[in-house]
Formats: sequence, C-alpha cells, structure tokens
Amino acid sequence: MDYKTLKHKLYILSINITPSMFRGMLLKRICFIAFIVLIAMPLVYSQSVKIAILTSDNEADKAVAETAEKLLENKGVDVEVFITPWGIFNKSIADKIKQYSPSRIVIIGGEIAVVPEYESALSDFEILRAKGNDRYETAAKCIEILKNVFNVDIKNVIVVYGFDDYSLREIMKKAKEINAAVVLVKSNEVPDIVKRILKEIKPKKAVLKKAPNVKENVEKEIEKEVEEIKVEESPMKERAFKEIKEAEEKLNRAKEMFTNYSGVAKIAVNRLINLSEKELQKAKEAYENESYGKAYGLAVSSRVHAENAIKIMKKVQVEAFLNIYGKKFKEMRELMEKIRKKKEELKEKVLEIK
Repeated sequence: MDYKTLKHKLYILSINITPSMFRGMLLKRICFIAFIVLIAMPLVYSQSVKIAILTSDNEADKAVAETAEKLLENKGVDVEVFITPWGIFNKSIADKIKQYSPSRIVIIGGEIAVVPEYESALSDFEILRAKGNDRYETAAKCIEILKNVFNVDIKNVIVVYGFDDYSLREIMKKAKEINAAVVLVKSNEVPDIVKRILKEIKPKKAVLKKAPNVKENVEKEIEKEVEEIKVEESPMKERAFKEIKEAEEKLNRAKEMFTNYSGVAKIAVNRLINLSEKELQKAKEAYENESYGKAYGLAVSSRVHAENAIKIMKKVQVEAFLNIYGKKFKEMRELMEKIRKKKEELKEKVLEIK
C-alpha cells in the first residue's frame, strides 16, 4: 500500500468510526492522530533530507541527473548535482560533496563512468548507485530510485535516443515545463527494462524527441505505455549535417592524439579510429544520397568510436574499454602478452647459451 492510499484510508476510517462500533473513542483518536502525522511527513522529510547527485560529464548521465534534480526539488528536497570527468577520480569534487554534507548520495552511472574511488572517499555517507549495463538501464534505474526511495510521483517522461547528444543537451527546458523524468531508448527498439519501468510508473504523457535515425516502432512501443504521446521531429538534414561535423571534429582530435600515443592499447585505439573513419565516410555518402536518417546514425557511431579512442588515450579505464570492445581486443591483448613472454624466454635461453 502506498503513502497516498494509506493516508486516504486512515482519513476515511477516522471520520467514520462511531462509538457504537467501538466502546469509546480511543481508536478513532488514534486514527486521527496517525492521519495528522502522515500529512506532516512529507514536510518533515523535505526539510531534513539533503541529496547530492554525483554523475559523469557523459551527456546521457548528465541529462538524467539534472532532470532527477528538478523532480526532487519540486518535492521540496534540497539537492545539488556534482559532475565528475568521465572515468576519472577528482578529489576536489569529493571534497565539495563532503562540504555539502548530504543525507544521501545518489551516483548515476556505473563504475566505469563514476569510478569506485568516489565510494571509498565518501564512505561516511549513505550511497545509492543507479547503474545498469548501459545508459538505457542506468536511466531506468534512476527512475526506480526516485519512485521507490524518494516517493517521487513521475507523471511525465521525455523519451530520447541514448546517443542523441544534441537533444540530451536541449531537454532541460521541456523537462522543467512538464516536470518529467528522462527515458532513454535505442534507435530501433525500447529496451525491456524501459518498458517495465513505464508499466510501473504509468506516465500520463510522453514527449518523444525523435532523432533522425529513430524507427517508427519505437514510437509505437512508447505509445502503448502512456496515455498521451507527443512526437517532436528533428530536422533530419540539419541534424545529420551537424552530427557529421561533430564526428569529424572528434575523429581529427583522436588522430592528432594518436600521433603521440605509445600506450599499451595502441592496437585497440587504432582499430577504433579506423572504424570511426569508415563510418564517417559512409555517413557522408548517405548524406549526399539524401538518406539523412542513415547518415545521422552512421555519424553518431563514428563520433562514439572516436570519443572512446580519445578516452583510452587519456588512460581512462583502458581495461574496461578493452572488455567493451569484445573478443578481438582481448585476443590481441592475450597475443601481445604471449609474445612478450616468448621474448623473455628467448632472452633467458640466449643467456644460458652464453
């Protein structure tokens, strides 16, 4: 039974119990007092709770954090968002959180994005982490925490393609207008965890920020779970052009960094740059052929590969990236290790012969 239902039932009980039903007014008085306490609970809760939200500078996580901040503020909770560089521990940020002295810390993002060192540095505080296997699950887990821990009634959602950085940067104004949480979807499907969360919160309204590569079935799947849906289409040609330019800038930056890079993940970085180049070329070809949705999707993929190459070269969670990019990189790494061991064995044999 939720808070609102319990409060309503106690109120009805307190005004309808009669002395003839019970010998005296004791139960009626108890119910009435309980009702008054329940009315006061949200006020006491909002005045005593101070929340720090810690997330990375990843656009998706930032959007989820900032909309969560607004939902909690509307409930009367004192809340502040702290942004850390993706995959890097920054002691000054941990110190700022300590100075803020929150009742609870909510981390949005997995251990790759917001590294575990923060949990160690802030171990004196109660910490909740909203994390999933990807950004879609992470956003959904944040909604779960808002609903189940902080009793936030989420009536509206803004639905965004998880890698649509442009829309993710632009949604705050709309989120404030309709008091909405952010739901992230893939370009061709609504992840199962997102469907489950939508079924649980039963939102009245969804605003779908439809990126050029988002398929029609995504809109239909969202429509099943909400009372009303409003679709905001993106200007496909303009968005595809901007995404191509952004991917080009990131790729050029990755190439420039690679010329001076001599780290252990050189093979992995080179492969990511090659993938980025190929997909950017395909994006440009699709754009020339006026296939703007396809061009946009390829440009996003190119940009993400280039961004990941940059993160590896910055020595940000290299091992995690090698795992993310699968068996080929693992095999390459294992092969390099075997070669290194063989070299050492040969050196020892040569020394023995001498």
